[in-house]
Amino acid sequence: MFHITAVDLYGNAFYTDTIPLPYSNTPDYYKQVTDAVKEFISSRQYDNDKVLGISIATQGITSPDHTTVLYGDIMNNAGMKLDDFSRYLPYPCYLEHDSKSAAFLELWNHPELDSAVIILLNRNLGGGIITNHQIHQGISMHSGTLEHMCINPDGPLCYCGSRGCLETYCSANALEQAAGIPAKEFFPLLREKKNSPQIIQIWKDYLNHLAFAMKNLNLVIDAPIILSGYLAPYFTEEDIEYLAEHLHTAAPFILDKNTDSGRYQRTIYTGNRSGSALCREIYSIHLTIAILINNAY
Repeated sequence: MFHITAVDLYGNAFYTDTIPLPYSNTPDYYKQVTDAVKEFISSRQYDNDKVLGISIATQGITSPDHTTVLYGDIMNNAGMKLDDFSRYLPYPCYLEHDSKSAAFLELWNHPELDSAVIILLNRNLGGGIITNHQIHQGISMHSGTLEHMCINPDGPLCYCGSRGCLETYCSANALEQAAGIPAKEFFPLLREKKNSPQIIQIWKDYLNHLAFAMKNLNLVIDAPIILSGYLAPYFTEEDIEYLAEHLHTAAPFILDKNTDSGRYQRTIYTGNRSGSALCREIYSIHLTIAILINNAY
């Protein structure tokens, strides 16, 4: 399925729609997607001059000129081109990796951010790096693909072909596989007063693996870490404090605790709430199309 949203100049999503269309690399698929976009625009009576542009975010690393998906093992969409969409749309269009789009959303909503590491806790993991108020792309456009950071060389096989990637421990897929139930059923059981020791241990293992990865990331980029995506709204303050405790006690550079609260300096946050809440409902989307609308009077 894919998601269409109208976004204003402040980054607020004010209309959304979800289309249950499976991905296929065919002309008919791209025609159906763009027809849905045009119907979305016309049904809300937006004038063409109000539509400033369309961003197409997909699961896959794009080329430096943002015209082609170069790596797309999750969707098998390597070779997807911006022109597949833009040929049908009379607006400026832009193709982007969905993880980088999520990082840009955090930067848009928090322009004061100088640097940050974004961890997207979706069905498949993703990430983004913000440095000097910019999304860091890297030489080959794969900066921020922390899902393939190895945390156990003898660990489970990842879809990328390597073993022990963070993806195999901290994605929503990995959590649900360990629990044997969907996340939306797992967390109510976890938060019950009489929850089972097995459920508690599964979540503790999850947090320990995430903290291990965060410690290594923090050694490379000394910046706040923002947890976003499908699982982020399920995190409690106790979970965040648990991560902070493990992050700082296991690292060589230990921050002092606040003398009043007894807690470490805040370095871990949960990300954009509207985006995370949306992902909680429809976290299996393969494409997000954001339509930038100038709705100023």
